[in-house]
Amino acid sequence: MKKIFLYGMLLFAVWTMVSCQKEGEPIDGDGDGDGYVNLSINLPIIETRSMSATSFDPFALRIYKTDGAKELIRHYHSYESVPEKLWLKNGHYLVTVTLGDSTVQKPADRVKTAPNKCCFSGEQAFEIQAGETTSVEIACDPKETIVEVNFDKSVDDAFDAGYRVCAMIRDSFEAQDTTTGASPFYTFVPNGTKRIYLLVPDDADTLSYCFWGQRSHAEDIHIHEKLAFDPDKKAGYLYRLSFKYSDDAEGSLRFNVTVDKARDVINDYIGIIPNAAPTVTGNGIDGPVYTYTGGGSVAEYTLSASGSMEIKSVTISTAAPVVTRAIRTVDAANSITVSVDNPTEHEADGITLDVQDKKAVKLKLAEAFFNKYVPGGESTMNITARDNADQDGEVEVHLISSGATSLASLPNAKDKWDGKGEIKGVVYTDAASNVKVQYREKDSTEWKQSDASLTDGNTYTAQVTGITAGHTYEYQLLIDGTTTGAIQSTAITGGWQIPNGNFETWAQIGKPWCPYTNADVDQWWDTGNHGSTTLSSSDNVTTRDTGKKGYGAKLASRLVIVKFAAGNIFVGKYVATAGTDGVIGFGKPFVPEYRPKKVTFWYKGTVGTIDRTDGKNAPVSKQDSDVAQFYVMLCSNMTGPHIVATADQSTFMKFDTSLIDYCTDGSLSTNSRNDAKDGHIVAKAEWENTTSQSDWTKIELPLEYTEEYGNEMPTYILITASASKYGDYFAGSTSSVMYIDEVTFEY
Repeated sequence: MKKIFLYGMLLFAVWTMVSCQKEGEPIDGDGDGDGYVNLSINLPIIETRSMSATSFDPFALRIYKTDGAKELIRHYHSYESVPEKLWLKNGHYLVTVTLGDSTVQKPADRVKTAPNKCCFSGEQAFEIQAGETTSVEIACDPKETIVEVNFDKSVDDAFDAGYRVCAMIRDSFEAQDTTTGASPFYTFVPNGTKRIYLLVPDDADTLSYCFWGQRSHAEDIHIHEKLAFDPDKKAGYLYRLSFKYSDDAEGSLRFNVTVDKARDVINDYIGIIPNAAPTVTGNGIDGPVYTYTGGGSVAEYTLSASGSMEIKSVTISTAAPVVTRAIRTVDAANSITVSVDNPTEHEADGITLDVQDKKAVKLKLAEAFFNKYVPGGESTMNITARDNADQDGEVEVHLISSGATSLASLPNAKDKWDGKGEIKGVVYTDAASNVKVQYREKDSTEWKQSDASLTDGNTYTAQVTGITAGHTYEYQLLIDGTTTGAIQSTAITGGWQIPNGNFETWAQIGKPWCPYTNADVDQWWDTGNHGSTTLSSSDNVTTRDTGKKGYGAKLASRLVIVKFAAGNIFVGKYVATAGTDGVIGFGKPFVPEYRPKKVTFWYKGTVGTIDRTDGKNAPVSKQDSDVAQFYVMLCSNMTGPHIVATADQSTFMKFDTSLIDYCTDGSLSTNSRNDAKDGHIVAKAEWENTTSQSDWTKIELPLEYTEEYGNEMPTYILITASASKYGDYFAGSTSSVMYIDEVTFEY
């Protein structure tokens, strides 16, 4: 057997320094006793020469006065806020810098794969002398230990079935810790992340690693090794593991590790443009909120952008309404950039630039801007000024604006059913004498209007109608006839749907197949299977089948024992079988939400020629076309189902009336009958079909609200589908089949 060598080399990183400098304004001093200090932050290069202090968040630069007791006098939370020059009184100082977050909540958080995610820090003492400028450089070193793994091409050639290295901070390698996260670890794979940054605990001083290699024509290799960190060279040092594979003459496997611990620092400084980023000032920035009153009497809103270099452009990004200033959600679609070279290009949107001096421009926002981009109530927007060096100065502007704020349905059930809602808005002008809202369904061109009245503080409320589920509405405030504030948009969700209307839930309970799993829990639909399977489980007339989506219902009319049975499914309950006849309770109580406009379902099927008329007084004859049927009724003033007993034709459903019979006795049995005749039909829809259809077709049925009871809120719902409409009379075609799926109400 040949010998195999796998070498790992541990080397240290070479660092390069980057100098970053910012410009600021002098602070108050006391004259001759003061001097300037220039601050620059130097970072070692790890992955790229472009990394700078701006890459890190959080950022902290602190200046302490050290004459006597140590006293914090300056604290900067962002890189952009550090000035180029700073006036300080003469004396001794200490500056500290922390870049990135070193806090961890669990061991897995100690592993980072990007340099701008790890933590750097440094400090430097300095002295200020009166009338002099002192330059101070703070060298920031990483606080993590860096581990790099390199694979030679020979490893890739040898382990053709895959290989990897898992590195772990602990004295011995424990495979289970790679899944539990009990210790910091990382798995290196070919063409994956090459270098990681580890925050090593003070009590941990060993790097354990495991090499797995798989070969298709030889034994796999699985070896554990460990390396003790130099206690004086943990943070900021690079430990490089370089793996190489080779065969020797004796054919055995051997690992040789050479460790070279050295650190070289090359002072190669790259300057950052020493000009401060632009600043933006005006009302609503770090001060009182700016109030837009609206109503056509608002003065132009002006913000100023200035910098040490010429301004190139100003970008406005509007935001969604917020509860507090701390919460901000910027809508990227509402972002407009105005070029200094074309200051009026967005004048139609109420946005212009006044460019007297390119180093100090004014952004002017007129009424058209607020009416298009700013919602009513409290909101924010971002203003970004960019100079010719592509430096950005960004501020957040806080606004309170007149305009519409919300739309909602009224909470009362009857009001929601009737489509009533309310639109709220806020008005911040005492001069408003007539406040209205205008609203419309999205994509409509016609606005409706409603008067608004003052209800609380600055809040106005308007009652509106026609609000229903499944639609999006747009609305806007009108103050004295002038549109004020941006058009708002609200989608109304909800709308009652029939349970298991997609026919995904089925179970065979005894002999019958049922469109539910538990009659006491999820039973809404039922079928005539309870009667047709009295003698044989093969006589299910309604079964689960492939639907338009997932499962659907297959309704197949057939001869059962000596009588014709229609394939059917209905909302309600099959009550009992009396001989060859059935007793069925049609309908279920329900609590609706919004008023539905139509019911839709998917259908395909075969409509045969009637070949069975086994009952009495059937309204059809043999050789007539069978009829597939689907109907819906929404009813009120009912306290029980409508009973159909197939042996009693007086109980059969009637469609040419606005009244419906029902059974008030809740203990349904073979003898149950309709004992009340005052049920109200609020709305109904019926579909009859005599044409076979081989492909799934969407059927849409508008609900017709009756003249007598159409304004009432229903409490009972009836839905029935049948492959043979006259199945109650035991008449139809034994070749009729109806497939149905996705029964849905639309609003």
